[in-house]
Amino acid sequence: MIDLTFKKNNIVNIEPNSIHYTKNDNQYFMSVCHIGFKNLEEKHAEIVSQNGGHILEVGFGLHCSANKFISSSIASYTCIEINDVIYQQALTWAQDKQNVTIINGAWENIIPTLTTQYDGIYYSPLDIDYNAFVNACKSISKVGTIMSVQGVNTMGADIMQYNIDSNITAPHLFDSIFTQNLYNALYNDDYFKVYWQYFDGTNFVKNLVP
Repeated sequence: MIDLTFKKNNIVNIEPNSIHYTKNDNQYFMSVCHIGFKNLEEKHAEIVSQNGGHILEVGFGLHCSANKFISSSIASYTCIEINDVIYQQALTWAQDKQNVTIINGAWENIIPTLTTQYDGIYYSPLDIDYNAFVNACKSISKVGTIMSVQGVNTMGADIMQYNIDSNITAPHLFDSIFTQNLYNALYNDDYFKVYWQYFDGTNFVKNLVP
């Protein structure tokens, strides 16, 4: 069971290159996101926004993917962000942008209330019940909707059922949190690839039947 209260209320330290949870003594506890994933997130956004239209992202982070989305030819951008502090950051980011909606809450609660049919869906999770997420997204997808989840290859998914894009350059933005060793380990686990599928009206699949 994923602790939604933990994700919503935990103390967050936002720095230029990273966001991480801290303990009560302000000591580092868990990384939420890092600028070292910027190239990867931008590639996700590029692929997910191929259809244009309406885009849904779960998790705002350092808005690397959000910036990429709104620079693309899309009709609207919606982001669900559970953490209250990051949500406020997202609201500030959105102030001067059109057709942007920021929603505070857990996707488990928010997605069932959405009425838009999205053309692209992207999630860069801290943790996730992957099958529950995919099933929830079916109700807000149309035929041809593109969905991508960062790190899906670590979640027991059948990778043969995904399109894969590996044209992602190394970030070269290493520090004490995002180290060269961490990058190497993730790279060796094929983490730095974008796995994506289409919605065929019933399921998310690798290929749409013409």
